[in-house]
Amino acid sequence: MLVQPLNQLIIKLFGRTSLRTILIVPFVVQVVGAAGLVWYLSFRTGEEAIADLANQLIEEVSDRVRQNLEFYLAVPQQMNQNKLDAIKLGYLQLDDLQTWEKFLWHQVQHYPYINFTSVGNWKGDYRTGERLSNGSLMLNLSGPSTDFDFYSYNTDDEGNRTSIELKVDDFDIREHTSYTSAAEAGKPTWSDVYISFLEPTLIVSALQPVYGDRDELQGVLIAALRLDHIGQFLNRLKIGKSGQAFIIERDGTLLATSTSELPFSDQNGERELLDARNSTHPITRSATRHLFETFGNLETIEKPQRLTWVFDWDRQFLNVVPFRDEYGLDWLIVVVVPESDFMAEINANIRTTIKLCIAATIGATIIGILTARWITQPIFRLNAAAGDLARGNWKESLESERTDELGKLAHSFNTMARQLQQSFRELKSLNEALSESESRLTKFLNVLPVGVSVHDPDGRVIYFNETAEQLLGIEEILDAVGSHLSIKYQVYEADSDRLYPTDKLPAMRALRGETVVANDLEIRRDGGRIPLEVRATPIFDGGGEIVYAIVAFEDITEQKRAEKLLSDYSRTLEAEVADRTAKLGRANAEILELNKRLKAENMRLGTELEVAQKLQQMILPREEELQGMPDFDIAGFMQPADEVGGDYYDIILHNGTIQIGIGDVTGHGLESGVLMMMVQTAFRTLMAVDETDPVKLLNAINQVVYSNASRMKSDKTLTLSLLEVHPEKLHLSGQHETLILIKNNGDIEQIDTLDLGFPLGLEEDISPFIDRVEVPIKPGEIVVLYTDGITEAENTGNEMYGLDRLCDVLRRHRDSSVHEICQAAIADVKEFIGGQQIFDDITLVVLKKKEPSD
Repeated sequence: MLVQPLNQLIIKLFGRTSLRTILIVPFVVQVVGAAGLVWYLSFRTGEEAIADLANQLIEEVSDRVRQNLEFYLAVPQQMNQNKLDAIKLGYLQLDDLQTWEKFLWHQVQHYPYINFTSVGNWKGDYRTGERLSNGSLMLNLSGPSTDFDFYSYNTDDEGNRTSIELKVDDFDIREHTSYTSAAEAGKPTWSDVYISFLEPTLIVSALQPVYGDRDELQGVLIAALRLDHIGQFLNRLKIGKSGQAFIIERDGTLLATSTSELPFSDQNGERELLDARNSTHPITRSATRHLFETFGNLETIEKPQRLTWVFDWDRQFLNVVPFRDEYGLDWLIVVVVPESDFMAEINANIRTTIKLCIAATIGATIIGILTARWITQPIFRLNAAAGDLARGNWKESLESERTDELGKLAHSFNTMARQLQQSFRELKSLNEALSESESRLTKFLNVLPVGVSVHDPDGRVIYFNETAEQLLGIEEILDAVGSHLSIKYQVYEADSDRLYPTDKLPAMRALRGETVVANDLEIRRDGGRIPLEVRATPIFDGGGEIVYAIVAFEDITEQKRAEKLLSDYSRTLEAEVADRTAKLGRANAEILELNKRLKAENMRLGTELEVAQKLQQMILPREEELQGMPDFDIAGFMQPADEVGGDYYDIILHNGTIQIGIGDVTGHGLESGVLMMMVQTAFRTLMAVDETDPVKLLNAINQVVYSNASRMKSDKTLTLSLLEVHPEKLHLSGQHETLILIKNNGDIEQIDTLDLGFPLGLEEDISPFIDRVEVPIKPGEIVVLYTDGITEAENTGNEMYGLDRLCDVLRRHRDSSVHEICQAAIADVKEFIGGQQIFDDITLVVLKKKEPSD
């Protein structure tokens, strides 16, 4: 209804405008509009891509910071738990802290980011093992024996006190906030963050109250974490070009930052905690103030929040993530990335787009003028010739040397003029041939390669050609009105089990006056599906009433297949053309490439396991320790499958006797590595208190593993064997892999450990399962311990390396040194698996009894 008034309005406005102008102006307007749209879309897409990229980056960095905080903060509580386990097992007593000194001195060495580990009892006795940032180890004490003065001692290599480094008068641990806070909490908790007296770092202490059988407070266990290590981790993060991360408390106190700023102020020797709103770093200060302006009270932040604000004319992306733990810690992780880190490429692309738009506009105008002139001149000549023809001048012809569409139009015009003359003569003969054409039509319809049907006004089929009958699989027309056509002829919607709606059938629509083309239907015949393309049109009588509908349909099975191939080819071609020609495509490709590089750099910053990996390597026996073992040459090797392994071995010289432990935690990775370090700490702790009975030793370690695994909600367990080495014999206990003994004549004896113990962490008490076997050993004989990462290593053919192959290698190299034997065995395993990935940790320990002359 609106088409005719709209046409009249257009004629009224532009009816007197020349054809040349109408051809030029829309062409130029379209080019200018398209160019402007491309520029706008390029700018908007770039902004959206930047926002998405920045949010991905800050979320990934926030998650990485959170994971590392969980690891850092788990260690002090675990250290206190180890001390509490030692108290419960009776190895350490709170009434006598003298025995604690070397234990604390040894414990603090295993954790480079722990400042000190200490214990204080109800009588006011206090002992501390402290490690300074320069590596110096100190022993601190106070209590009734010192008249409650605090003494800090330097120590020798054995952990014995030497000279006094510092003295502080009137220090009673029972009046210290660490002691009172733990007593008030009545459970494991954290101290407030405070500034170290000796070093430029903040410290937070894990507090563990210890109660007696009658719930009386007997003492407090303390482990202090250095927060400057967290700042160093933040500083190593790559956060865009100039982004930063920092950690604050809910009141805004700055705890750690990726910048070089210290998280406290120092004026005239007085150190005070620093409010991040007063930070000397402008981004840290502005970000914290924006958080307070947005939320008012930071206590209301319960989940991660994304914010943006403008600082120094540059939009900043901010992500704040709450961090809490089960012991009452409540901090905020803040990551900030400026938009300018990503805008350089976008701005360059915008400038290029504007230049191209201007060039396209000028070129379009020139081409439009030339094209309009080229098109309109032949049309003007055609218009003049048409006027001559209207005036009855049949002899005038339109001359044109062009061979394009306008040339063909001129040729067609001349042909039309001749045909008009001829048509008057042929009109009579055509009327005579009409009747003959009707019969020919029927024959023609029957030989057409498409099906044809004719429907009366009720939709009933009154004619099928032969092709239609073949497609439908019928021999005669079925009696069915329009409402039953879909059922009678099994017409379905394409690619479905739904009958085609009757009112949407092309024949029914044609009877309503529509000319229809449809390819969304199919017929069912002989259990198969035949897709159809259907064209339908109404047939009118002289009075304009619809009397029939004629429908043509054909099998388009092959066409569908061809369309799919063509669609696939078109998508491929469009991708290639877009990659070569679209400026916006290149901008997006550059942004995607930048995103990939950022992800690659962040992957290389996988520091969440770096500390654990260093700890694992630190606690392995050193070569100089092994060289000092009496009567035996010893070599050890361990290679984790992941960055942190679950295999464990340790070699200790205790009271002149070599003590060896070897085990395998189920699985591998960070959780298995943490459990392995628990076992190592418990083993060395028990050795420090002279516990060598295998039943008590293994059962005590099992209780530590069982208790901590339950607390961690972990299903990890481990096998563990202990080997006590004497000059003429070995004492083996605990369940692990078979022990291999290579005799001097090449014979191999295998000692099964299945009945010598039970997996640790499954039961709280395994003492009934523990047994010990004695193995004699002579000079020159070799003892080999290993984990199943060697015997179960698979090559590319899924074949296991096996115990027999290992024994064969050991036998062939039995006359070599222990290091050469170890290297030969590991080399043979790696040669066996070839390019196959190492799926389990590999550990090997080789002992060789020295000859008397050695």
